[in-house]
Amino acid sequence: MEGVFLETKRLILRKMSMEDFSILSTMLQDREVMYAWGYTFTDEQVYSWIGRMNENYERYGYAYFLAWDKQLHEVIGQIGLLPEEIEGKKYIGIGYILCKKHWGKGYATEGAGACMEYAFRVLGASIVIADIRPENLSSRAVAERVGMKMVGEYDKIVNGREMTHLVYRATN
Repeated sequence: MEGVFLETKRLILRKMSMEDFSILSTMLQDREVMYAWGYTFTDEQVYSWIGRMNENYERYGYAYFLAWDKQLHEVIGQIGLLPEEIEGKKYIGIGYILCKKHWGKGYATEGAGACMEYAFRVLGASIVIADIRPENLSSRAVAERVGMKMVGEYDKIVNGREMTHLVYRATN
C-alpha cells in the first residue's frame, strides 16, 4: 500500500488521492456523518478536499489520512493531524471523520491516539488540540479517551457560518 503515514493494531493511515473520490464523497456527503460540520460536501468540494489534503501532506507532512481497516480491507474513515490556528496561535490538531457503519467500534480513539503520540514523539509538539462542536458528544468522548481535557471555546467560521467549537488539549 502506497502513502502509508502510520499503522496501528487495526488501521493503516494512508494518504488520499483522487482515486479515493468515491469513498470520500460517500462519507463527506452523508448528512449524519457531517452533522457537526453543518453541511455536506458537493462533488466539487470533495475534489477540493482531496487537493487540500495533498497540499498539506507536502507542506506539513500530515493532514487527514484515509483510515484502512487491515482485517476488513476497507476504508473506515479519515483520521489525521491538522494545522490549526485559534485566536492567532498555531497548533497541531487531531481530527476524525468515520463512515457511519464504523461508528462505536473504537477506531477514532485508536487512530486519534496514534496521531497524538506521533505529534508528540516525532513532530516534537508540546500541545495537541481538537476543536469540536459542543453537540458532537461522540467526538468529545474520543478526545477525552485519548487524554485531552476541555480548556475553552471559540467561534470559528465554517462554510461561511460562525460556529462555536470547544477546545480540547493534551500536553506532552
